[in-house]
Amino acid sequence: MPPSGPRLAASQPETPLPWRQVLLLAFVAITEPIHLSVVFPFIYFMVRDFDLSGDSRSTGFYVGLLAAAFSIAQLSTNLVWGLTSDRIGRRPVLLIGVFGSIVCSVLFGMSPSLTWAILSRVCWGALNGNSSTIRTILGELTDETNQARGFSILPLCWNVGSVVGPIIGGLLVDPVHNLPGLFGGSTLFLTYPYLLPCLFCSLLSVVAWSLNLLFLQETLVRQDLSVADADVSRLRTSLSTETLHPVCDETAPLTSPTAHTALYDSNVSVTSGTDGESEDAFVTALPPAEAASHQASGLSSVLRGDPTRCAVGGLGVALLTVMFDQMFPVWAATDFMLGGLGMPSQSIGLALSAAGVSVIYLQLHLYPKAQRIWGSLRCFQYGVALAAVIIPLFPILHLLEATGKIEYSLVSSSLRPLTWAVMFVLLAIKEWSCVLYFTSIHILTNNSVPDRRYLGTVNSVAHSAASLARTVGPVLAGSLWTWSLGHDRRFPLNFSLVFSVVGILSLVTYLLSLKWDPRMNHRAFAKPLQL
Repeated sequence: MPPSGPRLAASQPETPLPWRQVLLLAFVAITEPIHLSVVFPFIYFMVRDFDLSGDSRSTGFYVGLLAAAFSIAQLSTNLVWGLTSDRIGRRPVLLIGVFGSIVCSVLFGMSPSLTWAILSRVCWGALNGNSSTIRTILGELTDETNQARGFSILPLCWNVGSVVGPIIGGLLVDPVHNLPGLFGGSTLFLTYPYLLPCLFCSLLSVVAWSLNLLFLQETLVRQDLSVADADVSRLRTSLSTETLHPVCDETAPLTSPTAHTALYDSNVSVTSGTDGESEDAFVTALPPAEAASHQASGLSSVLRGDPTRCAVGGLGVALLTVMFDQMFPVWAATDFMLGGLGMPSQSIGLALSAAGVSVIYLQLHLYPKAQRIWGSLRCFQYGVALAAVIIPLFPILHLLEATGKIEYSLVSSSLRPLTWAVMFVLLAIKEWSCVLYFTSIHILTNNSVPDRRYLGTVNSVAHSAASLARTVGPVLAGSLWTWSLGHDRRFPLNFSLVFSVVGILSLVTYLLSLKWDPRMNHRAFAKPLQL
């Protein structure tokens, strides 16, 4: 029997990463969260300036609608971009996505109305399949020994971009009044006060687009077709069998499923020089109607089993993360007497930034070691289990502050040093749990694909599940928070309700992952591309 745990990868020396290619992807990965978060400091004021009804109470609704437009559009087109990348290549899809960000960001900054702003965000999301494409390229550039280090870069890029974006948005918004020495006489920025931060982000994407156009290499390889008809027939059988998953026993007889997988690996490996995409040759030889049916059944068989489990797991962790990220700042800023901490926005930003910086070392150095010892599946399980324990503990901060002088918090809007210390520890542990489960689910998704021809499609399906969570999560969290503050409810239905629900969601995700097979620690498709 092949080993099902991480021992095989842990016993091998780590393959060096193709750093030039990885850094090109990292540049794009950083610009993505910058584009998304640059609007946070001014989106409320932008919607307010549209003067929709004169009722300030409706502004929050339109802000939520504008924020959801991107995720809804991205959800509707993710699968299209995944299928496209599997047909025409990863590089053109990535370049299209970055170009869409360049144009739509500028259009959003020049929005004269809510309709214009929503349409620009919809186009932005519809043209953007970059997140799943980047994961697909990394999956093809790495192997089992270095995939943990390669995929660790993605959460790091997201954290850095999420910190930099709001800084850009806050500093560059309305430059005519905020930076009169540089832009005081600008008619353009007087007419469009929200254009400069969006324009700055577009310039970053122009640099990323240019570098990737010049230096990024295509990882989708069209292979020579050179396998006998008998082998093709066995290959068809192996690709439609859900339970196949290497690492396999290459000494097994050809009638065994593991031998079929070994045959696939030995003939389709893009490093061997005899890359045989024999299934494509078989499909090409069929009549058009039968070929289309065969392709559809092939995709259906690929999506069953482990890829679907990974998509569900990805939806779970995305939902719990977005719900916490949405509600922690709201709860922290809420008046102390209503169950919050009464913190000013600057203090909230400082707390989140400090916690994010604290896990950089863990992300880059400790996670790859942990993954090689435990395997990606256990790292994922430990991450969601840790979230299930740590997130429900956040309301303790309010109780901890209440044990001191309440007047101290009410008058100065400052927390006691002890409360600050506990908050930092809780946020840092929560960020470490994110490192564990997000990095691991990306690796597991790539490992679960039995046929690399559908690697981009499977990644886009997983990203669609995460987009669905990011669409539903803020609405669900906001509704729970509003309900919990009504009618003076008591624990656990008071201000701690959202944190308890997120903890339960984490626990459910953990329990579901216990049913996953440890074979997902290993790759189901051929060796990576050597660049």
